[in-house]
Amino acid sequence: MASPPTLSMLRTVSLIAIAAGAALPLACSGNADNTAGSKPIFGGGSGGTNGSGATGGTGGIDLYPDAGFDPYDGADSDGDGISDYEEGRDQNRDTDGDGTPDYLDLDSDNDGYPDAEERGDGPVPRDTDGDGIPDYLDPDSDNDGLSDLLERHYGTNPLDPDTDGDGVSDLVEIEACKDASCDGDALDPNQSPRTRGNFVFLEPYQEPQSPGRDSLDFATAIRKADVYLMMDTTGSMQSAIDSLKAGVSTPTTGLIDRVRTVIADVWFGAGDNRDYPIGAYGNPGWGDYAYRNAHDLTVDSSAVQAAVNTFATANGEDIPESHVPALFAAITGQGLPGRSLPSGSLGPRTDCPTGTWGYPCFRGDAVPILVMMTDAPSHNGPGGVSYNDGIIGGHAPTYPELVAAANAAQARVIGISVGNGGRAFLDQLARDTGAVDASGQPLTTTWNGGAISDAVVNQIQILANQTPMEVTVRFVDDPSDAVETFSAFVDHLEANPNGDPARGCVAANAIDTNGDHYLDTFPAVTPGTKVCFDIVVKENVSVPPTGAPQLFKATLEVIGNGITVLDTREVFFLVPPKVEVTPDQPPA
Repeated sequence: MASPPTLSMLRTVSLIAIAAGAALPLACSGNADNTAGSKPIFGGGSGGTNGSGATGGTGGIDLYPDAGFDPYDGADSDGDGISDYEEGRDQNRDTDGDGTPDYLDLDSDNDGYPDAEERGDGPVPRDTDGDGIPDYLDPDSDNDGLSDLLERHYGTNPLDPDTDGDGVSDLVEIEACKDASCDGDALDPNQSPRTRGNFVFLEPYQEPQSPGRDSLDFATAIRKADVYLMMDTTGSMQSAIDSLKAGVSTPTTGLIDRVRTVIADVWFGAGDNRDYPIGAYGNPGWGDYAYRNAHDLTVDSSAVQAAVNTFATANGEDIPESHVPALFAAITGQGLPGRSLPSGSLGPRTDCPTGTWGYPCFRGDAVPILVMMTDAPSHNGPGGVSYNDGIIGGHAPTYPELVAAANAAQARVIGISVGNGGRAFLDQLARDTGAVDASGQPLTTTWNGGAISDAVVNQIQILANQTPMEVTVRFVDDPSDAVETFSAFVDHLEANPNGDPARGCVAANAIDTNGDHYLDTFPAVTPGTKVCFDIVVKENVSVPPTGAPQLFKATLEVIGNGITVLDTREVFFLVPPKVEVTPDQPPA
């Protein structure tokens, strides 16, 4: 946005007054005859705000101290249509402190608009905002919080708080955005902070806020996810392994690039499992293990391809495999005690970067998706035989423990059944971890040939577009200023169950999860559906006005399943300034 005028650009005082009706100390320059001194304060008449929230005074100016008596007999020395008496000749009043008394000054308030123009055509000088200060002495004639001086600079109407008539005040449209893209907002009825999807609240000190409530739409598409490819690498899985290797990282047509057309920010990792290499479960001589993390979550497609290329078949002995312990270890990072590796136990993962979790280091703000590919059920799972912890030499995680861990982490487990051998187990696991489509059917499919990556991509696409999510809103204060905006300006946030067709929001079930009698959560939103949250503000009683506008910012984040940001909006709280006009005292 273009810079406002400076003292060197304009002709004299720094009347950078942005709201009417209170006192502004004037710093004068460029006038050798300028004099300083103590000066009476103009009040603000009725204190009307004209809808702007700019601070008004209470007393007004007594322009006619002796009604009916004019010692100058109507003289108008500067020819501006306002008599010398009205312009305070008997007090030698000098409103702008430039050394030229008002009765000789063609622009008494130094706002760039001649007194003759600001007087108006009525029998008495015009007072647009009804604050008791006539426009020719009022640095903010329309009391919108933007000085006449700056209205001249920006080309807005100094007599209209909303020049373009779009329902957003000139002050808000100029102060809420400071980059070049917003330069014309105050003059364009089709552009404003609101059309850009942001909240703007005017918060005058100890006066009514405007608006008191606002509703804004939020998108709910998944923007960030981590996909962990888990492959059963027992002897019967060779064809599936070969197919996956062929279709992971191929540019454009590979699994990774195709998923990224659905979810923009997605990382991939890979792991595999066989079975505990002891007793009838597995064979250490064949290199069996209960779980191996082949590669952490990464954005590097070639690294994921290299990890998948390490998949090779081994024995696995009996038909149920170690899917339950393997998935539990991947989700919790706790490791697997007992004989889980040929050499002993799998220890816990302790070196993931801060903010990540699980064995492959899932990102804390990404939707965790695990894809289990197998042709068999699992020990300790539905349709499988339970492990004997005594044989293993340690506790093997159970199916209820896996489901509890997955749901605590909001992890979804998708199933690719190679043939029908693992389908019942995978169906149950998908249901129990919330990996279902819009009709509640589990996100599992049977693969019998072709590109297994097609099956994986299809299930992830369905999850991204159909699996219901719990949606909440989070208020994030901007730490760059000293004001905690929620406590200063906000009463509460509220889920809007009625929707708003004009904004594209659908009506949706909303609930109160914390007992404060305000709806705060949409429990089951289909991804991509727009929902509305309302922000309800309160009167500003803690941030007094200063000589310049104070703009405070926060961010509303809409959260999916308590972990991932689905959409954001900026929220602005604008405290209008206080302007104090300090004219010269009459000569002694």
